[in-house]
Amino acid sequence: MITSSNQAKDYLEHLRNTDPNKKRRIDKDDSWYFNETEYISNSMLKQFQKGGIRNYMCYLNGELKTSSKAFDIGSAFHCMVLEPEEFGNRYFVVDDAEICEQIGGKKPRMTKKYKEWYQEEVIDRAKGLTILSQEEMYNLDEMFYSFNKINEATSLIKSCDLVESIYTNNFNGTKVKCKVDGVKFDNFIVDLKTTSSNVMEFAKSCNKFDYDQAAALYCDILDLQEYYFVVVETMYPYNVGIFKADSSFLERGRAKYEQGLKDLTYHLSNPDLDISRKFISQTLY
Repeated sequence: MITSSNQAKDYLEHLRNTDPNKKRRIDKDDSWYFNETEYISNSMLKQFQKGGIRNYMCYLNGELKTSSKAFDIGSAFHCMVLEPEEFGNRYFVVDDAEICEQIGGKKPRMTKKYKEWYQEEVIDRAKGLTILSQEEMYNLDEMFYSFNKINEATSLIKSCDLVESIYTNNFNGTKVKCKVDGVKFDNFIVDLKTTSSNVMEFAKSCNKFDYDQAAALYCDILDLQEYYFVVVETMYPYNVGIFKADSSFLERGRAKYEQGLKDLTYHLSNPDLDISRKFISQTLY
């Protein structure tokens, strides 16, 4: 989809230098983005909004499980579309057809022999890479094929000047950051999403996962007004949806993140607060 950095380093460097937001861009990797805590990301803010300051601190300390198989599939699809040259460096695909045929039976993967093989041929060889099964890789290939058939979707991605880029900003003394899937300079942001639901229900997902907040935060960090979601189903029939955020959607998200940052900043600026004594007290109706 996107010209890889290995194929056009000079061209990508030219794009980086012409980025009107280059002073806000930080050329770091995912490790920096997910481990750095001076700047607040949407994911960090959501942990606070979801469970308060104690939840937020547990998240920063790595005490919360934040990864899942759905997350792995989404990340793998992002890599296939946006950084295809990196796929082999991040993912290990299990090829167990031969060992399953050798073992035989209805459930060869449940046998001791298979588990021993899996440890030696998969876990030991993967060396920290994210492991994908053949079935998961098949679904990813089908998703990719379906996505590539939709010119409107691929055109949005191809028109981006940079992909997988980190930007920061300062909102009234609060440092914030975001990692955008794609940005067209002085124009729009593209957010590539995967969903296990029907794309027709994406509006419900926006409410459930506060995608309006993320869209508003990202737009304000880069000082842009247009935001597009490109959504691909993770299961058959692998439908594709394109959704543009309108002004009311962004205003709703803006109200969420502004209040969230205000509340979080208050807690962070009061170090004497005993977070171990925080609890929720509500009346149920």
